[in-house]
Amino acid sequence: MNGQYIYLSGVEFAVWFKKRGGKGTFNAHCKNVVFRHPSGRSKLHPTEKNHKLLKELILDNTNKGDTILDPCCGSGSHLLVANILGRNAIGFELDEHY
Repeated sequence: MNGQYIYLSGVEFAVWFKKRGGKGTFNAHCKNVVFRHPSGRSKLHPTEKNHKLLKELILDNTNKGDTILDPCCGSGSHLLVANILGRNAIGFELDEHY
């Protein structure tokens, strides 16, 4: 939805998974669970995320050489930021427009 018929949420939830049995990576310590980054208006995709936010999340939860999976990659922002940070990235998108 684009806000024409409903209120737009100022909050978005994120979900990530780590390998079973492993400790996983968490490079952030004592961080708040709320991240404040503006979404902006100049976007390629309606739900495109702020690249600084993605950078922060990727650095917090991965190391160089790790793989990021984005099963709904839209404009590919997660993939771009992961690549810039030296991570491998795999993404899927159903909409051929994006």
